[in-house]
Amino acid sequence: MKNVTTLIKLLSHQTSIQAQKLTYTFLIDGKKQELNLTYADLELEVKAIAAQLQSLNFAGERALLLYPPGLEYITAFLAVCMQV
Repeated sequence: MKNVTTLIKLLSHQTSIQAQKLTYTFLIDGKKQELNLTYADLELEVKAIAAQLQSLNFAGERALLLYPPGLEYITAFLAVCMQV
């Protein structure tokens, strides 16, 4: 894990060793599970959002993430991190 120096590299590493393990769960009211993400699901969604961002040619620009509570914020945040 010496070359794991960013969140994105960590995500990629974790996906390679435990792709189907749950990484995030969103609880609606603090108890009821609404949505789960495995490492593989998370990496796939992050890469899809990052590709969309890359097509806009905003590399190096600031990003404002406006999301309601949920897992979408996490995927968007990591996608922005890929652009740095």
